[in-house]
Amino acid sequence: MPELEHRKINVHTTSFDLEAWTILALRTSKTVLHVFSGGDDSKLIASELQLKSSQTHAEVDIHNLQPRVVFRDMRTHSAGIISITSLGQPPDHPTGALSDGVGLENSLPFIILTGSYDEHLRLFHFFPAQGTQPMGKLELHSELKTPGGVWRIQALDADSTDKPISRGKEWLLLIANHTGGAHIVRVVLSLTQPGANDIAKWHYNMTVEASFTAGHESLVYAAAARYEEFDSGYYKGWHDSSKVKRWDVVSTSFYDKKICNWSWIDRARSNESATRDMEARLEAEQSNTTDPVD
Repeated sequence: MPELEHRKINVHTTSFDLEAWTILALRTSKTVLHVFSGGDDSKLIASELQLKSSQTHAEVDIHNLQPRVVFRDMRTHSAGIISITSLGQPPDHPTGALSDGVGLENSLPFIILTGSYDEHLRLFHFFPAQGTQPMGKLELHSELKTPGGVWRIQALDADSTDKPISRGKEWLLLIANHTGGAHIVRVVLSLTQPGANDIAKWHYNMTVEASFTAGHESLVYAAAARYEEFDSGYYKGWHDSSKVKRWDVVSTSFYDKKICNWSWIDRARSNESATRDMEARLEAEQSNTTDPVD
């Protein structure tokens, strides 16, 4: 078996004071890769790496990269940062009002989510350095208090959750909350209509849609989900066009050595009567969902 080649690169020229917990690599343009990382000292740091426009991730020669720190945030989080993910870029207003009309590739921000031991899920806009802005810019847009440290954040299947709604967008997140179970969070983005003396603005709202704590008498370090869409007749034995949108989720319970599986129906996106039928069936199915898996 061939050995993997090991290389070392100093991405952050200023290191963390305590342990580095998490990292995210995000390609923000054809020629720029940003690396975000969070540490136990509550620092959030991002570095910029310039690439050749033709390079893929696999083709990057890390020996020739010259990383540059573009921002450090040491004030927003009151405890260690243990998870980072991105939801890509938000939609522009139909008038183009949010991109300032500058015509730059990255004139729209990137959505960055962080989870912390301070029990908050936070949503930021990150504006890469470009043009007259030599450093990256980070704006906090929303935060949600959760029942435990936000150890893992998974953006659920974009094909089923990433739908345009009322001049905005929404996403579903699955979070593993360390001491507080596992939860599904809905993120709703709305765009305001610009007035005569105003500009269009983004507004985010994050709400917990479902919580699963039964069987989690220990720490929840990880969770994953699979999406399925059923006709209501799936369980009744007859065809019906009414759709039920269901998530099957697994989550871990650490010291008591359990894997728990559970299901959640997205009622906001499902037919009401079909949902009632499905929930009755699930109640019977889930009688043993917290049994340990060998």
